[in-house]
Amino acid sequence: MAKTKTKVTPIVTEMEANEVLARYAKADSALTKLNAELDLKITKLREEKAEKIAEYTQELKDTNEILLAFAAGNPQLFESKKTLDMQHGSIGYRTSPPAVNIKKGVKVETVVELLQNSKIGQQYVKTKTTYSLDKEAILAKREDTKLMGKLGEYFITVEQAEVFFVDPKTEA
Repeated sequence: MAKTKTKVTPIVTEMEANEVLARYAKADSALTKLNAELDLKITKLREEKAEKIAEYTQELKDTNEILLAFAAGNPQLFESKKTLDMQHGSIGYRTSPPAVNIKKGVKVETVVELLQNSKIGQQYVKTKTTYSLDKEAILAKREDTKLMGKLGEYFITVEQAEVFFVDPKTEA
């Protein structure tokens, strides 16, 4: 849809302003009515298709579980590549970015305080008006197993997950 540039004509009197305001109000009302009609039609369509949507959603869950079980039972297929290209798509594993986590039940404030009072931990605390973990610094040192063991004493772990995916080929 092409944009059209409206020429703005200056108005001088209150009567002219009132006429322009009337046009504005009419357009606003018409737009509100159109949007309400659209919302009604969209809601009706969603209701009509709800059963099929639920059916397909369940089918995706079921087939994903079957494919995950296949992948788990055939790890040799993913030794050289994390993706297995198949006739109707690809399955495989994606590695998430490493993330700094604090063990369940331990508050961030507690960890920050412990780190601040330690010899090794101060460099892993960001200093602002309040203190927080410097997760970037911890992630940068994640390969240092000795340091990670020490940070583990402060309830900090660096985790990275592999998430199974299904990527179907779609025809345009």
